[in-house]
Amino acid sequence: MEAKFIKGIVHHHRKKLLLTYFLVLLEKIGELSIPFFLGISIDGLVNHNFMPLIYLGSIYLIWVLIGTIRHRYDTKTYTNIYNQIVIDIIDKDKEQNVSKTCAHTNLIREIIDFMEFDMVYITTAIINIIGSMIMIWMYSTSVVLLCSMIMIPVIYLSKSYGSIMKILSHRRNSELEKQVDVISTGNINATKSHFSMLRLIQIRISDKEATNYWQLQVISLILLIGSLLVIGLNGPVKAGILVAMWSYLLTFLGALEIIPYAIQKWSNLHDIVSRIQS
Repeated sequence: MEAKFIKGIVHHHRKKLLLTYFLVLLEKIGELSIPFFLGISIDGLVNHNFMPLIYLGSIYLIWVLIGTIRHRYDTKTYTNIYNQIVIDIIDKDKEQNVSKTCAHTNLIREIIDFMEFDMVYITTAIINIIGSMIMIWMYSTSVVLLCSMIMIPVIYLSKSYGSIMKILSHRRNSELEKQVDVISTGNINATKSHFSMLRLIQIRISDKEATNYWQLQVISLILLIGSLLVIGLNGPVKAGILVAMWSYLLTFLGALEIIPYAIQKWSNLHDIVSRIQS
Protein backbone atom coordinates (compact mmCIF):
# COMPACT_ATOMS: atom_id res chain seq x y z
CA MET A 1 0.00 0.00 0.00
CA GLU A 2 2.65 2.49 1.07
CA ALA A 3 4.89 1.44 -1.84
CA LYS A 4 2.04 2.10 -4.29
CA PHE A 5 1.34 5.50 -2.71
CA ILE A 6 5.01 6.52 -2.91
CA LYS A 7 5.22 5.16 -6.45
CA GLY A 8 2.30 7.36 -7.45
CA ILE A 9 4.02 10.46 -6.08
CA VAL A 10 7.30 9.53 -7.76
CA HIS A 11 5.57 8.91 -11.10
CA HIS A 12 3.74 12.24 -10.98
CA HIS A 13 6.94 14.17 -10.17
CA ARG A 14 9.37 11.79 -11.88
CA LYS A 15 11.45 14.38 -13.77
CA LYS A 16 12.27 16.46 -10.68
CA LEU A 17 12.86 13.41 -8.49
CA LEU A 18 15.03 11.72 -11.12
CA LEU A 19 17.38 14.71 -11.06
CA THR A 20 17.61 14.84 -7.27
CA TYR A 21 18.38 11.12 -6.97
CA PHE A 22 20.93 11.36 -9.77
CA LEU A 23 22.66 14.07 -7.73
CA VAL A 24 22.48 11.81 -4.65
CA LEU A 25 24.20 9.03 -6.61
CA LEU A 26 26.97 11.35 -7.80
CA GLU A 27 27.41 12.71 -4.27
CA LYS A 28 27.76 9.25 -2.74
CA ILE A 29 30.17 8.02 -5.41
CA GLY A 30 32.34 11.03 -4.62
CA GLU A 31 32.08 10.33 -0.88
CA LEU A 32 33.11 6.69 -1.35
CA SER A 33 36.13 7.68 -3.43
CA ILE A 34 37.55 10.03 -0.77
CA PRO A 35 39.07 7.32 1.53
CA PHE A 36 40.68 5.68 -1.50
CA PHE A 37 42.41 8.90 -2.54
CA LEU A 38 43.22 9.65 1.10
CA GLY A 39 45.08 6.35 1.36
CA ILE A 40 46.99 7.05 -1.86
CA SER A 41 47.85 10.53 -0.60
CA ILE A 42 49.27 9.21 2.68
CA ASP A 43 51.45 6.65 0.89
CA GLY A 44 52.45 9.36 -1.60
CA LEU A 45 53.57 11.69 1.18
CA VAL A 46 55.76 8.93 2.62
CA ASN A 47 57.53 8.83 -0.77
CA HIS A 48 57.50 12.66 -1.12
CA ASN A 49 54.92 12.50 -3.94
CA PHE A 50 52.45 15.37 -3.54
CA MET A 51 50.39 14.85 -6.71
CA PRO A 52 47.82 12.53 -4.99
CA LEU A 53 46.98 15.44 -2.67
CA ILE A 54 45.81 17.44 -5.68
CA TYR A 55 43.56 14.53 -6.72
CA LEU A 56 42.17 14.29 -3.17
CA GLY A 57 41.48 18.03 -2.97
CA SER A 58 39.80 18.06 -6.39
CA ILE A 59 37.54 15.11 -5.58
CA TYR A 60 36.61 16.66 -2.24
CA LEU A 61 35.67 20.03 -3.78
CA ILE A 62 33.57 18.37 -6.49
CA TRP A 63 31.79 16.30 -3.80
CA VAL A 64 31.02 19.45 -1.76
CA LEU A 65 29.75 21.29 -4.87
CA ILE A 66 27.40 18.46 -5.86
CA GLY A 67 26.11 18.16 -2.27
CA THR A 68 25.42 21.89 -2.08
CA ILE A 69 23.49 21.88 -5.38
CA ARG A 70 21.45 18.87 -4.26
CA HIS A 71 20.46 20.40 -0.92
CA ARG A 72 19.31 23.61 -2.57
CA TYR A 73 17.36 21.75 -5.25
CA ASP A 74 15.76 19.29 -2.77
CA THR A 75 14.07 22.00 -0.71
CA LYS A 76 12.39 23.56 -3.76
CA THR A 77 11.28 20.19 -5.10
CA TYR A 78 9.82 18.67 -1.92
CA THR A 79 8.07 21.80 -0.63
CA ASN A 80 6.28 21.99 -3.99
CA ILE A 81 5.26 18.31 -3.77
CA TYR A 82 4.01 18.78 -0.18
CA ASN A 83 1.86 21.79 -1.10
CA GLN A 84 0.20 19.94 -3.97
CA ILE A 85 -0.55 16.80 -1.94
CA VAL A 86 -1.79 18.57 1.20
CA ILE A 87 -4.26 20.69 -0.81
CA ASP A 88 -5.63 17.49 -2.38
CA ILE A 89 -5.96 15.89 1.07
CA ILE A 90 -7.79 18.90 2.52
CA ASP A 91 -10.18 18.91 -0.44
CA LYS A 92 -10.78 15.17 -0.05
CA ASP A 93 -11.25 15.32 3.75
CA LYS A 94 -13.47 18.43 3.86
CA GLU A 95 -16.47 16.34 4.92
CA GLN A 96 -14.54 14.71 7.79
CA ASN A 97 -13.88 16.24 11.21
CA VAL A 98 -11.26 18.96 11.54
CA SER A 99 -9.10 16.91 13.93
CA LYS A 100 -8.51 14.15 11.39
CA THR A 101 -7.87 16.62 8.57
CA CYS A 102 -5.26 18.49 10.64
CA ALA A 103 -3.63 15.21 11.62
CA HIS A 104 -3.55 14.07 7.99
CA THR A 105 -1.84 17.29 6.84
CA ASN A 106 0.84 16.72 9.50
CA LEU A 107 1.18 13.08 8.49
CA ILE A 108 1.62 14.13 4.86
CA ARG A 109 4.55 16.23 6.04
CA GLU A 110 6.08 13.03 7.43
CA ILE A 111 5.64 11.29 4.06
CA ILE A 112 7.39 14.13 2.23
CA ASP A 113 10.14 14.19 4.87
CA PHE A 114 10.53 10.45 4.30
CA MET A 115 11.01 11.05 0.58
CA GLU A 116 13.30 14.06 1.03
CA PHE A 117 15.50 12.81 3.87
CA ASP A 118 14.86 9.16 4.77
CA MET A 119 14.92 7.87 1.19
CA VAL A 120 18.25 9.61 0.77
CA TYR A 121 19.54 7.97 3.99
CA ILE A 122 18.32 4.56 2.83
CA THR A 123 19.70 4.99 -0.69
CA THR A 124 22.98 6.18 0.80
CA ALA A 125 23.10 3.15 3.11
CA ILE A 126 22.61 0.75 0.20
CA ILE A 127 25.30 2.49 -1.86
CA ASN A 128 27.66 2.60 1.12
CA ILE A 129 27.18 -1.08 2.03
CA ILE A 130 27.81 -2.25 -1.52
CA GLY A 131 30.48 0.32 -2.32
CA SER A 132 32.45 -0.08 0.91
CA MET A 133 32.43 -3.89 0.62
CA ILE A 134 33.73 -3.63 -2.95
CA MET A 135 36.51 -1.28 -1.84
CA ILE A 136 37.38 -3.46 1.20
CA TRP A 137 37.47 -6.51 -1.08
CA MET A 138 40.25 -4.79 -3.06
CA TYR A 139 42.34 -4.84 0.13
CA SER A 140 41.22 -7.99 2.00
CA THR A 141 38.70 -10.71 1.10
CA SER A 142 38.80 -11.99 4.70
CA VAL A 143 37.50 -8.67 6.06
CA VAL A 144 34.70 -8.69 3.46
CA LEU A 145 33.69 -12.13 4.75
CA LEU A 146 33.55 -10.72 8.30
CA CYS A 147 31.35 -7.85 7.06
CA SER A 148 28.98 -10.33 5.39
CA MET A 149 28.72 -12.44 8.55
CA ILE A 150 28.04 -9.44 10.78
CA MET A 151 25.00 -8.49 8.68
CA ILE A 152 23.11 -11.61 9.88
CA PRO A 153 22.59 -10.48 13.52
CA VAL A 154 21.95 -6.90 12.35
CA ILE A 155 19.09 -8.02 10.09
CA TYR A 156 17.66 -10.25 12.85
CA LEU A 157 17.71 -7.43 15.42
CA SER A 158 16.26 -5.01 12.90
CA LYS A 159 13.26 -7.26 12.19
CA SER A 160 12.47 -7.50 15.90
CA TYR A 161 12.93 -3.74 16.28
CA GLY A 162 10.63 -3.07 13.33
CA SER A 163 7.79 -5.20 14.74
CA ILE A 164 7.74 -3.23 18.01
CA MET A 165 8.07 0.15 16.29
CA LYS A 166 5.14 -0.69 14.02
CA ILE A 167 2.87 -1.08 17.05
CA LEU A 168 4.17 2.07 18.72
CA SER A 169 3.81 4.13 15.52
CA HIS A 170 0.19 3.02 15.20
CA ARG A 171 -0.59 4.03 18.79
CA ARG A 172 1.11 7.42 18.40
CA ASN A 173 -0.68 8.25 15.14
CA SER A 174 -4.03 7.21 16.62
CA GLU A 175 -3.52 9.70 19.46
CA LEU A 176 -2.48 12.45 17.06
CA GLU A 177 -5.61 11.98 14.94
CA LYS A 178 -7.87 12.95 17.85
CA GLN A 179 -5.65 15.71 19.27
CA VAL A 180 -7.64 18.68 17.95
CA ASP A 181 -10.94 17.13 19.12
CA VAL A 182 -9.54 16.52 22.61
CA ILE A 183 -8.18 20.06 22.96
CA SER A 184 -11.35 21.66 21.57
CA THR A 185 -13.50 20.03 24.29
CA GLY A 186 -11.81 22.23 26.88
CA ASN A 187 -11.65 19.26 29.25
CA ILE A 188 -8.32 19.65 31.01
CA ASN A 189 -8.33 16.06 32.34
CA ALA A 190 -8.89 14.63 28.86
CA THR A 191 -6.16 16.88 27.48
CA LYS A 192 -3.72 15.80 30.21
CA SER A 193 -4.55 12.15 29.57
CA HIS A 194 -3.97 12.60 25.82
CA PHE A 195 -0.55 14.23 26.20
CA SER A 196 0.45 11.78 28.93
CA MET A 197 -0.28 8.93 26.55
CA LEU A 198 1.79 10.59 23.80
CA ARG A 199 4.61 11.06 26.31
CA LEU A 200 4.55 7.39 27.36
CA ILE A 201 4.55 6.23 23.74
CA GLN A 202 7.49 8.51 22.91
CA ILE A 203 9.42 7.22 25.93
CA ARG A 204 8.87 3.64 24.78
CA ILE A 205 10.06 4.56 21.30
CA SER A 206 13.15 6.26 22.74
CA ASP A 207 13.91 3.29 25.03
CA LYS A 208 13.71 0.89 22.10
CA GLU A 209 15.96 3.13 20.03
CA ALA A 210 18.51 3.20 22.88
CA THR A 211 18.48 -0.60 23.18
CA ASN A 212 18.93 -0.98 19.43
CA TYR A 213 21.79 1.55 19.55
CA TRP A 214 23.91 -0.32 22.12
CA GLN A 215 23.28 -3.65 20.40
CA LEU A 216 24.56 -2.26 17.08
CA GLN A 217 27.57 -0.66 18.77
CA VAL A 218 28.59 -4.00 20.30
CA ILE A 219 28.32 -5.62 16.87
CA SER A 220 30.38 -2.76 15.39
CA LEU A 221 33.09 -3.23 18.02
CA ILE A 222 33.29 -6.95 17.24
CA LEU A 223 33.71 -6.23 13.52
CA LEU A 224 36.34 -3.52 14.04
CA ILE A 225 38.48 -5.62 16.42
CA GLY A 226 38.05 -8.73 14.27
CA SER A 227 39.06 -6.83 11.13
CA LEU A 228 42.17 -5.38 12.76
CA LEU A 229 43.20 -8.85 13.94
CA VAL A 230 42.73 -10.28 10.44
CA ILE A 231 44.73 -7.42 8.89
CA GLY A 232 47.48 -7.80 11.50
CA LEU A 233 47.76 -11.56 10.98
CA ASN A 234 48.18 -11.09 7.23
CA GLY A 235 51.50 -9.32 7.74
CA PRO A 236 52.79 -5.75 7.27
CA VAL A 237 50.45 -3.28 5.56
CA LYS A 238 51.01 0.25 4.25
CA ALA A 239 49.70 3.10 6.40
CA GLY A 240 47.60 4.50 3.55
CA ILE A 241 45.87 1.17 2.94
CA LEU A 242 45.18 0.79 6.67
CA VAL A 243 43.60 4.28 6.84
CA ALA A 244 41.48 3.60 3.74
CA MET A 245 40.27 0.24 5.06
CA TRP A 246 39.42 1.76 8.43
CA SER A 247 37.42 4.51 6.71
CA TYR A 248 35.49 1.98 4.61
CA LEU A 249 34.77 -0.14 7.67
CA LEU A 250 33.32 2.89 9.46
CA THR A 251 31.29 3.71 6.35
CA PHE A 252 29.98 0.13 6.24
CA LEU A 253 29.02 0.18 9.92
CA GLY A 254 27.36 3.58 9.58
CA ALA A 255 25.27 2.19 6.73
CA LEU A 256 24.25 -0.85 8.82
CA GLU A 257 22.86 1.50 11.49
CA ILE A 258 20.42 2.83 8.88
CA ILE A 259 18.73 -0.60 8.53
CA PRO A 260 16.67 -0.47 11.78
CA TYR A 261 16.05 3.24 11.19
CA ALA A 262 14.69 2.46 7.72
CA ILE A 263 12.45 -0.30 9.09
CA GLN A 264 11.08 2.07 11.74
CA LYS A 265 10.33 4.78 9.17
CA TRP A 266 8.76 2.31 6.75
CA SER A 267 6.49 0.95 9.51
CA ASN A 268 5.35 4.47 10.35
CA LEU A 269 4.85 5.24 6.65
CA HIS A 270 2.64 2.16 6.26
CA ASP A 271 0.42 3.33 9.10
CA ILE A 272 0.25 6.91 7.75
CA VAL A 273 -0.74 5.86 4.23
CA SER A 274 -3.44 3.49 5.54
CA ARG A 275 -4.99 6.40 7.48
CA ILE A 276 -4.88 8.86 4.61
CA GLN A 277 -6.40 6.41 2.15
CA SER A 278 -9.06 5.13 4.56
